[in-house]
Amino acid sequence: MRLREGVWAVVETVKGSAGPAGRAPFVGRSAELGRLEALLDDMGAGRAAAGVVDVVGDPGIGKSRLLTEFAAQARDRGMTVLRGRGTERGRRRSLRPFTDAFTELDPRARRAFPSLDGLPAAVRGEGDDTCPRAVPGAVSGVDLFDLCRVTAAALGGVGGPGLVVVLDDLHWADEATVELVDHLVRHPVRAPFLLAVARRERQSPPALSAALTRGVDSGVVLRAALGPLSRDELIDGFAAGVPRERAAEMYEASQGSPLYFRALLHGDHSAAFLDELAALSALERAALDAVAVLGEHANTDLIAAVTGADRFDLIAALRELIDRDLLRPDRRARCLAPRHPLLRAWMREAVDPWRRL
Repeated sequence: MRLREGVWAVVETVKGSAGPAGRAPFVGRSAELGRLEALLDDMGAGRAAAGVVDVVGDPGIGKSRLLTEFAAQARDRGMTVLRGRGTERGRRRSLRPFTDAFTELDPRARRAFPSLDGLPAAVRGEGDDTCPRAVPGAVSGVDLFDLCRVTAAALGGVGGPGLVVVLDDLHWADEATVELVDHLVRHPVRAPFLLAVARRERQSPPALSAALTRGVDSGVVLRAALGPLSRDELIDGFAAGVPRERAAEMYEASQGSPLYFRALLHGDHSAAFLDELAALSALERAALDAVAVLGEHANTDLIAAVTGADRFDLIAALRELIDRDLLRPDRRARCLAPRHPLLRAWMREAVDPWRRL
């Protein structure tokens, strides 16, 4: 079965065929989790180890699920875990991923880590130092270098079993957050402290990617790059009760992505990409629909003809879609294509039938 044909066949087969999906079990990633657990063991034993974990991969590949399992392993070892995440809207506020994490500090944790009282108010999300907007080079009048230095000093006073700060979706990091991560990479905290981040590499700010890559080179950062899961991992982990032939077709269509495989399994693809579409402008959405309908003929000339958009405005919209990793250049076919064949299938399906003609 050719993949292009299989995508449409599988999409048609699973419509309305299953109930809602529950929380995903932890499937595969034993090698990656083992490396992360070794870091926790080293930290618990007081041995020098990488102080930052960088989990990268495509949307839906399992970054958040790996961090959730990692956080559970840290808690099982008696460590305190704080979790924050970046959001597109959150970029308007400086240090939002860190403030999201440190607002989880309950009174018991504060007593366990008295040095954290020295964290700047902007990092805790308290007081006048909280900036309503992401301001390059400063946080509401606070010198950013001093803020990073004071934050590192407060984290350096952490003792006991240890503190793990988990920041998900860090590709939405604002400039101040990038500066603080860069500082923690360049000036590692000499304490039982670990920063674990997950991000989409294609959408990450270049400065963040560069800082973490330098950390990998120096041994401060442990990078876990997640690729597709194997056929057996996905089928045995999620679809043990599904006929093997059908499960194999879903695997081929998903290309090893847990998110897309489960979306096919449960006949519900809304969680797979609707959040990403909500932030698009009317022209960006129209261009995306045009690409889905045009398929391998989706070059700029035909997209312009279908949308009727001004060429200058269209180029800007297409660049934004590429920056968001909704579209990728297909250099072999010399066209633009959604990042995954299933996205094209679902987007095309969502276009009114009369508009596809």
